[in-house]
Amino acid sequence: MKDDEMLSAQITLVYYVIVAAFVFYFNVWGNFESGPCTPNLDLLSIFMIGPISFVLTIINAVRYFIFKSPCKYSMAIHVTAFTIWISVFIYNSLPYM
Repeated sequence: MKDDEMLSAQITLVYYVIVAAFVFYFNVWGNFESGPCTPNLDLLSIFMIGPISFVLTIINAVRYFIFKSPCKYSMAIHVTAFTIWISVFIYNSLPYM
């Protein structure tokens, strides 16, 4: 039972490492730049992390609380990713002093 939980957490961590690598790639290289009227992969990659993390958190919460599936570590990782995403947006929306 504990091995399934750790495997789920490892898969979740690998997922976020891959997502972070793609976001880094989309935002560093100029091939995916957004224009003033057309969002491209650089902008969409950042905006999609939060909603996807939230949906995955809800899915893991249902699996954990209703189906008693061992995924509390995975759920904690998704909650952490979502919290970081929200924190970055709040920090970036603060006025500069």
